[in-house]
Amino acid sequence: MKKSTAIAMVTALAFVGLAASATASVLTASPTAPSGPLVKVAHPNTGVPFTNERDLRYRTGGADRDLGQTFTAPENFTAASVTVRISANNANSMQSGVYDQTLTLRFYNVTDATTYDAANFTPNGVYNYTFPSSGSVNIGDYLTFQLDSGIALTSGNVYGFVLQWDTEAANKIVKLHHNGAFTGYSGGVGIEQNFGSGTGDVRPALAFTQLDGTAGRDLTFFVTAIPEPGALAVIGVGLAAMIVRRRLQRR
Repeated sequence: MKKSTAIAMVTALAFVGLAASATASVLTASPTAPSGPLVKVAHPNTGVPFTNERDLRYRTGGADRDLGQTFTAPENFTAASVTVRISANNANSMQSGVYDQTLTLRFYNVTDATTYDAANFTPNGVYNYTFPSSGSVNIGDYLTFQLDSGIALTSGNVYGFVLQWDTEAANKIVKLHHNGAFTGYSGGVGIEQNFGSGTGDVRPALAFTQLDGTAGRDLTFFVTAIPEPGALAVIGVGLAAMIVRRRLQRR
């Protein structure tokens, strides 16, 4: 096989593999926060106590709650994922009813960075995930939701995401970390929707309020970007050249 042909084939394979990994629709758990140049929006709440937590719940025998956050895009980019953090306050921060359950992320275009009015939220994607199994996720972990092929965001525009359980079950509660009285995020607001009071609760039409009922509360969250095609191509060419070089050295 000619060197040029080998390089072209390996480059194509490397590019396809990298693109697929960047756009996979999965939910992962990690003890490490996202980092690097692909993190475009971040509110890490470093050093904030885990006592600042809020229930994401759809449980039998009690009130229920969806949680979310709005944010401002700092530049034009295609969002690859959204990450939030599970609190590590105590064992009740993640309860037994959440494992292997369907969790939905709803993405919105939002009119401005201070609104809680659901009338100002326009749907821009619905994504379904399976919460990790018992033993594969721990309190304090970061949950990263891949956004399929990505969502194009425009610099200066406001967007939002809301997390909600699909069905009601016993002990279906995971508590997400937020800033509490510490420094908040200036480009958006933490939001929640409360509903129901017992068993058989039905989620109503959107009706958001302030996270934790208090102004200035924001989730610990990150939004990452899909690498630009040019960056993927450079990486792919580099990998291809390295592979071909090694193959030629073995001959």
